[in-house]
Amino acid sequence: MKLNEFQRLSTETIEKIDKKTNRNHDVDLTVVHLMEELGEIARIIYNEKTGRAPVAKDAIGGEFADSMMLLAHLASKFGVNLEDCAGKKMEELKKRFEL
Repeated sequence: MKLNEFQRLSTETIEKIDKKTNRNHDVDLTVVHLMEELGEIARIIYNEKTGRAPVAKDAIGGEFADSMMLLAHLASKFGVNLEDCAGKKMEELKKRFEL
């Protein structure tokens, strides 16, 4: 799946869920929700580093996916095309670091 398609589907899915759950992932709620999901990734890594539990790929993978969807939705809220921006950033980094 291309990044543009992922971004579009993320926003559609979040908006459909919002409609069913009577929520509104505006910019503020999306940022808070994204931070919560990133916190879940941090908790999984923390638990592994402190010996509480090994990282379960399925669990952390789901949290990465949640975070990516919310980040894509947030970008849409600002009218940012992630595929274009990611491509430009890659080119900038290649030039800067002579990769």
